[in-house]
Amino acid sequence: MLDTSCTLKGQTSNGADVEIHESDLGVLWQFAGWDGFGEALAGLLSPLGIKAADDMRTSTRGSGLSLWRIAPDKVLIAGNEPSASLAAIETGPDVVGLDLTHARIKIRIEGAGAPDLLTRLVPVDVSLASFPNGSFVQTGMHHVGVLIDRISDTCFEILVPRTWSCSLIDLMRVHLVT
Repeated sequence: MLDTSCTLKGQTSNGADVEIHESDLGVLWQFAGWDGFGEALAGLLSPLGIKAADDMRTSTRGSGLSLWRIAPDKVLIAGNEPSASLAAIETGPDVVGLDLTHARIKIRIEGAGAPDLLTRLVPVDVSLASFPNGSFVQTGMHHVGVLIDRISDTCFEILVPRTWSCSLIDLMRVHLVT
């Protein structure tokens, strides 16, 4: 696979440090279903050592995987390294899986200025009170659909379509003093 990783360092206009790192996700799968999806999903996830949150705002992590419930009957699961375990999940009549590994890329924004930078780029209140650690949101950045996951007070991971990653990183660069 082509290595697309890059790092950009800078400061926001108020002098807070920001580091932006682009990298491949490893693996990304979407699982969707119909009636009985919750029960079927729990059975599929049990061997992986991870559970799906009941809401569509809380990310979950475990066994090297991250999981986001993006709709009542749909989840995304990402792993740091290519893993046969996700591909080997046996889906049935209530759950289907789709490999999206090559469709998305991860942009990690960290540093004291990360919340300030995101405030300038998305129509979402990213303050800790409104967007606590361990939560995520799907929104638009420069008219591109993204998923933003808050990892810590000063760190966010953003899943973006691979074809838009350069444009979005350039947009971020414009808002930084490098």
